[in-house]
Amino acid sequence: MSTRHRASVPLVFALTLALLGQLVLIVARNNDSVVCSYKPPMLPRNDDFRYHCENTFSDFDLHWPCFSHKQGSLQDADILPPIKGKEYVNDDILLAKNADLVDFTPRNASEKFSIHYQHEGHTLTFFPQDDTKCFFVLVERWDSFSRYKLVVTPQDDTWTRADSGSANRSAVYICTKWTHIWVEKWF
Repeated sequence: MSTRHRASVPLVFALTLALLGQLVLIVARNNDSVVCSYKPPMLPRNDDFRYHCENTFSDFDLHWPCFSHKQGSLQDADILPPIKGKEYVNDDILLAKNADLVDFTPRNASEKFSIHYQHEGHTLTFFPQDDTKCFFVLVERWDSFSRYKLVVTPQDDTWTRADSGSANRSAVYICTKWTHIWVEKWF
């Protein structure tokens, strides 16, 4: 093997690795199963969830907000604290019913929280209202390449909604116990 051939082997190897790396990035971007959360998923808190959301206790609060994903879950989501810069663990903000992370409730219904759906490119923000038992939910699409939409509706009313499919930012005022969330593939 000549000197010129031996010198080209590392160059070919380096180019092959670079192309392989680019291919992996392209596949990862187009693969819907890639999870990009910055934090581990929250642990279920079934007893706490049941206390707030299931009518089996004498001091049950009919107005405590409870959420259910009709499509999607909190599996790849980051739960953001009400105060920027303050360190929280996902479990400190929301209480999940079980490991499916489909149903959840806030630990403190008087504090704002945000759910950052990393893979789907959307954020849901909960804004409690002090003077009523109602609250606002804001949905935002921050990834312009997202193939998902985020829809939030009050229980038993699919016409009143916040829908990121019709606008990048949408809000809904909710006064029901349960709120339904759809994180669905759109196009």
